[in-house]
Amino acid sequence: MSLNGFVFGVVTVQLVPLLEAAGLATAAAVWVASMKGFAQFGGRLVEIVFGRNLRAITVARIAIGVLPVSFVTLLLSGGNLMAIVLFTVLMGASQGVITIVRGAVPLALFGATGYGTVLGILATPILIVNAASPTLFALIVDHAGWEVAEWALIACAAASWIAMELMSRWYERRRAPR
Repeated sequence: MSLNGFVFGVVTVQLVPLLEAAGLATAAAVWVASMKGFAQFGGRLVEIVFGRNLRAITVARIAIGVLPVSFVTLLLSGGNLMAIVLFTVLMGASQGVITIVRGAVPLALFGATGYGTVLGILATPILIVNAASPTLFALIVDHAGWEVAEWALIACAAASWIAMELMSRWYERRRAPR
């Protein structure tokens, strides 16, 4: 979740410049970036309608798995408006759902006993990474350029997805009857 927090910390502050780096003019980048909020709502709505029968960890796996795909879409967009809009919608939907499962997954993994303490322990590194990520990303852009910075976001999103998959497998083994 901390790696995921890095990606969303960057996107929260750097989305318009990221879209400009992908080839959009400033006005178009602002317009496309404004779709993120609608996509967050849409992701939550889809989760409510289609995810209500799924376990929280399954919903998290899907939401986190969409994130690297969205950034690869941006990287390969070549300035194509529809591809950049698709990136924004996928990324926003992912972010919307992740804000819900960030509280539900620890409950499923660790149970209700000490739930508040567990959330506090898990939130601390996420908040620190989230706070530092825009500055770190700006340093990457400044020293290595936008393409390298985009690859860094893809790497963080992919590592977050891999970590979620590993955690999910651990969870399934723990739940299996012995």
